[in-house]
Amino acid sequence: VETLLQATEGGYCEKRTSSRAMFRRYSSIVGRGSYEDRIGWWQQVTILTRRSILVRRHDVVTTQDFLQFTVIGLLAGCFWWKIGNTNTVVAATEIAGLLYFIQMFLSFRVMFTSLLIFPSEMKHLVKERKGGLYRLSAFVVARAASDIPSDLALPTLLLLITYWMAALNASASAFFASWGVL
Repeated sequence: VETLLQATEGGYCEKRTSSRAMFRRYSSIVGRGSYEDRIGWWQQVTILTRRSILVRRHDVVTTQDFLQFTVIGLLAGCFWWKIGNTNTVVAATEIAGLLYFIQMFLSFRVMFTSLLIFPSEMKHLVKERKGGLYRLSAFVVARAASDIPSDLALPTLLLLITYWMAALNASASAFFASWGVL
């Protein structure tokens, strides 16, 4: 495992070397058989997560994404400015609209990001799966694990801006409940 991790840290992933080279280097130490048999599922997930982070680290949170979430947060905060200060049925409907807007924005963003990224990764996935490099479940879990930081950071920024501009419930438990739902 140390040899494979050294290969990962040694810059092989930065040069966009395929997983085949990383797994081959490790499997030559372990023995014969398919790559799936030589290393365990957890090691495959670890290796694929590191590779995904190293290869996509500049594509995950870009300046454009940061600006997009900031501007959308500011616009939503301006549209629903201090709506939480009033205790009327109309205000409750407006708050529901704000939360619906945030949820839909985040859902569509994730969906369109996946739609744009998946075709480019599909050809690599098919090629590496034909070579028996790793299990499909390991790839899916590793991909999800590598996306967690960006999937949490940008929506948190959006919620921080919008929540306080809309003057929603000022308690920490209410804020973290909203954050947990998003």
